[in-house]
Amino acid sequence: MALIIALVPENALAPRRVDRIGVVLSAAGVGALVYGIIAGGEHTSWLRPVVVVPIVGGLGALGCLVLVERRSASPVFDLELFRQRLFTIGSVILAISFFVGTGGTFLLSLYLQQLRTFSPVETGLLMLPLAVGSLIAGVRAAQFVSLCGRSRALALCGLGIAASCLYFVLIDKSSSLVLFEVALGVLGLAFGGAFAIGMASAMSVVPMARAGAGSAVANTIRHMGTALGVAVLGSVLGAAYQHAMSGKVQGLSDGAVTSLGSTLRAAASLPEQARVRLVGDAESSFVTGLHAAMWVSVGLGLAATALAFVGVRSRVPAASVEPIPSVPVSGS
Repeated sequence: MALIIALVPENALAPRRVDRIGVVLSAAGVGALVYGIIAGGEHTSWLRPVVVVPIVGGLGALGCLVLVERRSASPVFDLELFRQRLFTIGSVILAISFFVGTGGTFLLSLYLQQLRTFSPVETGLLMLPLAVGSLIAGVRAAQFVSLCGRSRALALCGLGIAASCLYFVLIDKSSSLVLFEVALGVLGLAFGGAFAIGMASAMSVVPMARAGAGSAVANTIRHMGTALGVAVLGSVLGAAYQHAMSGKVQGLSDGAVTSLGSTLRAAASLPEQARVRLVGDAESSFVTGLHAAMWVSVGLGLAATALAFVGVRSRVPAASVEPIPSVPVSGS
């Protein structure tokens, strides 16, 4: 705070009023949408009111947000920025990278703790390659872009996300931890590169006078990617797990098949033979659900690759893009 006061110049623009309606609609819309998606993963049917009502309400609130912000004199979510193609593409790639990076971290931590039985501390240490890779990629982003160009750099980051998640489609309880760590490192490099280059690409076409608004919108989009990544990938895992476990649990409550952890807790009260069989079924079903969620991540990584290679390369002249600064990136 002291350095900011001493070194950062004041913004010469006139202060803008707070867009209270926009703040409320954005928070309500994203919150309700995420809640509905999570609820969908916890129940066997996506048509239940507890699922449908929040999702529809969230989409409705976000639709109202768009209408309100288009008429607001000082919008909290400046839609005019999306007229710049590079800003839109950079923001979407940001959202995809955080969707996969954060949602994947959440699922892989469950894999390590619940399936591989590592402690929380051990799991944190095993997840470090993701953070280290993202830090290295963020610091070296400018050199990477100078070497192969913005479009190819973003496309390679998308391919890295897809490739690492493709490996996670193949893992099971006995998979090599060495290869797991290597794949995590690749995901970290791709995630960190997509974050740094995507953010710099989006901000490179924003006028200095609107830099604050541009940064706020891009960060809002990536945080939405974070929230939706955990919600959607977690729901895919949960739904696939429950589907695979259907008919395999008898004499136990419905809550026993909501997750691997709940099934393992329920299995502890069964006789040994039934417990061993149920635990085996639960672990196999968890792997099935994890693979389903990682296939989603592979698809999103490939989508980011196509978006970067086609959209950035063909639509944005190199001369119109400012140099990308080195941006240190922390782990998700």
